[in-house]
Amino acid sequence: MTGVLLALMLAQKFEQRGFLENQTLIYPQTAPNDSGAIVNQTLLRWDVSDQIAPWLKVSASFDARTDTHEQTGRVWSLDVDDRSNKRPAFSLRRASATLHKGKFTVELGRQFIRWGKADLLNPTDRFAPKDYLSGVVSSDFLGVTAARVTYESGSNTIDIVWQPLFTPSRTPLLDQRWTALPGEAQGIPIIDSGARYPGGSQYGARFNHVGSGYEASVCFFDGYNNLPYFTATGSASGIDVQRYYPKLRLYGADLAVPLSWFTVKTEGAYFTSTTEGADEYALYVIQLERPGEGVVLRRRLRRRNCDPLHRQSSGVRAGPGLCAIFFRPRRLDHRRESQPRARSVGASPRLRREGRILAGLRTALARDRRPDVDSRRGNGFPGPVSPQFLYIPDDSI
Repeated sequence: MTGVLLALMLAQKFEQRGFLENQTLIYPQTAPNDSGAIVNQTLLRWDVSDQIAPWLKVSASFDARTDTHEQTGRVWSLDVDDRSNKRPAFSLRRASATLHKGKFTVELGRQFIRWGKADLLNPTDRFAPKDYLSGVVSSDFLGVTAARVTYESGSNTIDIVWQPLFTPSRTPLLDQRWTALPGEAQGIPIIDSGARYPGGSQYGARFNHVGSGYEASVCFFDGYNNLPYFTATGSASGIDVQRYYPKLRLYGADLAVPLSWFTVKTEGAYFTSTTEGADEYALYVIQLERPGEGVVLRRRLRRRNCDPLHRQSSGVRAGPGLCAIFFRPRRLDHRRESQPRARSVGASPRLRREGRILAGLRTALARDRRPDVDSRRGNGFPGPVSPQFLYIPDDSI
């Protein structure tokens, strides 16, 4: 019996990796609600995975962090839902089991799910909340608790996701520089009254097709906006601000076409909501990539005005406008965040460190039919990018 157990243990493929990272941010100017000029952050990440059987793999990831600017909580307990205003000191970043049999792949538990083709702005990527605590461009993705079933046959892939527990995006703290208060609110105490989280589940489906010289997909999502709306109530002690998350239904599509001089990546979605005060609008992105440079164009077309007190915290004002983001590709580690076993391609030794996640940057994998590589997002064209410059020509954004 002992020999059989030893043989089973040796047959398993256990992997672990991690890193310790210290980062210092220096701000040359202070903000009206934030006098901090230097912020030091420390992050320890540990990723483990075990191939228990040819058809079963379990994965987990843990974070431990602290900082000098009180963006990290001081509660020394393990966080599993990422619903706190501040980053937790200890968090379960991922805990999932992946089952693969034939053309089917099933992943259960806390995981990372990515949809869409573009690299910086993704209207169709609705199961990927972000951490915007330290800014909008440099933002880390948060895991979601979900069940995901993928069926892949030839050049066609069907992806179905059910998320029973809502995970919101983490927005900037009200008393720090990334929250810009109107001039009328200067000097008035702003009180964070917490959030009203939705109790229902979210679900979505996506069909992806890889054709001769193009890749396209259509998707549907029904759930909630992971970016909050706000209600503000005046009181004797100041202004009480509470977050809430409106219903959201999405119909979207995306397309990637490599041409001789550049690659065109585009995606768009129509958003509707039954929540009073929420916007109904269409949003699309057109991205052009050439070796060494690129341009992303984003357009938001609004159909219904919303109450000024119910603005979203995404930094985009509720109105038509055009936003252009210029960037330069960088050769990064080509591992997908949701599938840590994908091999790195052409990364420098510094960027190839095991488990390193560069916040806010997306890497594109060449399609790989192995079950442990996330080809389900369908981004089959290489295009890792690093944001270099942000230009907003239209003040209505």
